[in-house]
Amino acid sequence: MKKLILITCSLGVLNTFAQTTPATNATETTKRKSISEILAEESPEVETVNQIDLNLKLKKIDLSKEATRSITTKEKIISGSGTNIGGGNNSSEYLATWCRGQQSLLRNYRDRAQLKLNNSGNYNISNKILTDGIVQALSSLNGQQSTFLSKSLQRGLVISRQLNAATATDERKAMSTYYVLSNYYNFMIETVARDLDLNGFIPFESHGGERNSMNPAMMTFEQNFVIFANTQLTWVLANMMGQTKIGSRLLTTPVGDAKSVIKISLTLTEATAEDLDESLWNHKFSCAISDLKNLSFELNQYDQGNRDMFESDAQALEYINKELTRIAKSIDLKGGCR
Repeated sequence: MKKLILITCSLGVLNTFAQTTPATNATETTKRKSISEILAEESPEVETVNQIDLNLKLKKIDLSKEATRSITTKEKIISGSGTNIGGGNNSSEYLATWCRGQQSLLRNYRDRAQLKLNNSGNYNISNKILTDGIVQALSSLNGQQSTFLSKSLQRGLVISRQLNAATATDERKAMSTYYVLSNYYNFMIETVARDLDLNGFIPFESHGGERNSMNPAMMTFEQNFVIFANTQLTWVLANMMGQTKIGSRLLTTPVGDAKSVIKISLTLTEATAEDLDESLWNHKFSCAISDLKNLSFELNQYDQGNRDMFESDAQALEYINKELTRIAKSIDLKGGCR
């Protein structure tokens, strides 16, 4: 019996984000840009990221064809589970070293940004340092793996661009951008790298016999994969918006610029839907996946000027808060579609 030691630092499907060109009318279908296209529009300081191999794809099992029979764990793995457990051509030790190295690098850039802010009081300079840290971490990818952390780094760079980090025209916006980016750094360092990547080793027995049940360690990995999807939504709720009581009403307020919050919510809702769709248990989350895709679509339409769903930023923010709270609660391994 041959044993393979695997880590959550595995190949993953790179996500498509809802960045589109304006439609000529309210009903015209907009074309979404991939993350590689978004990064291609970056300024010179992030051009190195374009050299990363962002075209890795996974074979995905079509669960709709399996509705009438039970799919064994072995069948899913052979046909290519969305999480594609493994590490490409890299050993688990190498991938763990990469994760630790990037965690240390991000911590260093976070501290440098804070020290620069303390010394200069210039938020734009600190925001540029935080953006440079993400670029530096991404430049270390060799096209062999996509970890939870690398997914977050790719999305973090898009968020930085959406916030126009380092080029804010007023101090209030620069301050809110620093708050968002520094909190996203904390999310990547403490939650993604430490809790989900570095604690995600998977002992997995590889043999030719039938497997009628999921290996417990493999199940732990899949649970981490779902947790990763869920925590992205709760991060938006905790860091991108708050609530203010006016009389008997609770109003949702953005952290910084409302339009930037809507763009970030759009990005992470679509990314979370794709993360869940990659899971071996994606059939359990079909409702959440559909809800997230619908929310992302409506936010994209609003961002492009369509006012059929929302008439104002305030209305859009209220809806985002309500839907993300509801959907996050539904992403539970013990449950399913409700």
